[in-house]
Amino acid sequence: LLTMPKRSTASSEPSPPPVPVCEALGLASVRQLSELFHSECAALGGRKLHSHFEQWLWSARAGVSEEAPVIPHPPAAEASTALRRKLVCAGMSEEAALAATAALEQRAK
Repeated sequence: LLTMPKRSTASSEPSPPPVPVCEALGLASVRQLSELFHSECAALGGRKLHSHFEQWLWSARAGVSEEAPVIPHPPAAEASTALRRKLVCAGMSEEAALAATAALEQRAK
């Protein structure tokens, strides 16, 4: 899986080079998750939709180590709660918002 790059310091060992196949698979997973987010969360609106996806993705990683996958499973509960609240505020029903976040959590596996 695609992992977030490690921050290097003067005392840290250089990290091994990325494996291209693993990087490509990880990027494809993020792209597929982004496409699902755009279809499930379209109620959040046009041009800021990708920004909402990035916010959700970063908050989904809350509390994980730098070596964790880009798409942790399960995503942090706060990420789904905040996204559901945004979707309801944008006019989506509570049930539809819950279904949208559940679909994202399922895809993040």
